[in-house]
Amino acid sequence: MAILATLAMALVTPGPTSRADDVLPTAATVKSLLDGVRDDLDAERPGAARDRFVKAIGALTTLVSAEPPPAAARGLLDRARTLRDDLELQGVQVDAIVLPTLPRAAAKPKGESAAKPGKGPVGTARKGGGGKPAGPGVKGPASTAVSFVEQVAPILVRHCGGCHVAGRRGDFQFTSYDTLMKTGMVQKGAGADSRLVEVIRTGDMPRGGGKVAPDECALLVTWINEGAVFDGADPLVSLQNPGANVAASASPAGAVKLEPGDVSFAFEVAPVLVKQCGGCHDAMQPDGNLSMVSLESLLRGGANGAPIVAGEGAASLLVRKLKGRDIDGQPMPLGKTPLSAEVIATIEKWVDQGGKLDLLTAQTPLATVAAAGRARSLSHADLLVARFEA
Repeated sequence: MAILATLAMALVTPGPTSRADDVLPTAATVKSLLDGVRDDLDAERPGAARDRFVKAIGALTTLVSAEPPPAAARGLLDRARTLRDDLELQGVQVDAIVLPTLPRAAAKPKGESAAKPGKGPVGTARKGGGGKPAGPGVKGPASTAVSFVEQVAPILVRHCGGCHVAGRRGDFQFTSYDTLMKTGMVQKGAGADSRLVEVIRTGDMPRGGGKVAPDECALLVTWINEGAVFDGADPLVSLQNPGANVAASASPAGAVKLEPGDVSFAFEVAPVLVKQCGGCHDAMQPDGNLSMVSLESLLRGGANGAPIVAGEGAASLLVRKLKGRDIDGQPMPLGKTPLSAEVIATIEKWVDQGGKLDLLTAQTPLATVAAAGRARSLSHADLLVARFEA
């Protein structure tokens, strides 16, 4: 009897699987842990941030292993990768922390489609047309297409402008449609899967308590699903004025012959720009969206407009920045010894004379133009010595 009683007790005794500790974590739990990691990092508590990050990854690993994984898993994974990088930047050892991977079948959140609108028969209205053909040569309503210039760019500037358009917070900046697309944040035709949308939906961005309204986020998704089309005149102009049209005359038609007394761009101006401005203005994401890779890109201008007004040296932004007069922000070159009055006067004179190009083309890299200008200025003997020393 004693044996039977023991067996009966064993049958009704709860097993270890009934413990509360075995409850699966939710996406909200993981998000809360990741939020805590960010808070610890912002408060300069790297040790606490690492401990909390380890817990978050443990919970995220369990979440991702669910069948199927929740729709939020991909966005949480991307946020975890960002936090891991931030931890490493603060000197935290993260090599032993392995992030889980999402099964390929779960790459697209459940219930969200990345299908491109307008995939149906030609001439079919995408919205508001009841699916009826619009007729030969007749386009659907213009309101169905999201405008980058009128709708998308203002959202990006409003919510991202302070840190990632006008500034380079976290060494990340997109100042134009062109640079935005080069970041990889936008995956054409896949709005829900684009990182730009994911960092918004997971709450990782924008920082500082700001929020992107649901209707604004939906607009971004629609724009990306439609192919992330640019509807302005120039994809390289600033997001702060994406509809601007760069005048065709802004780029010289070609090199011209210099008259006595003319300043040589190739020999006197280009070398200064390469040496003094190249570090900040020749990258894929140049400061202020002002690229000085070539004369053409220089004349195109950046976030503050055209730096050169041909024939008006004193009024040109480039000259005013070099002089440190009548400007917003810092004088140039930033963090370097100011240029001599003589050098600035030469650049100003070049602008006064029309900003002419005297060698090669406006699309030629400034470094190449400067080298050609130096070579032309040397005698044959000096040129042979220079080539030998190089």
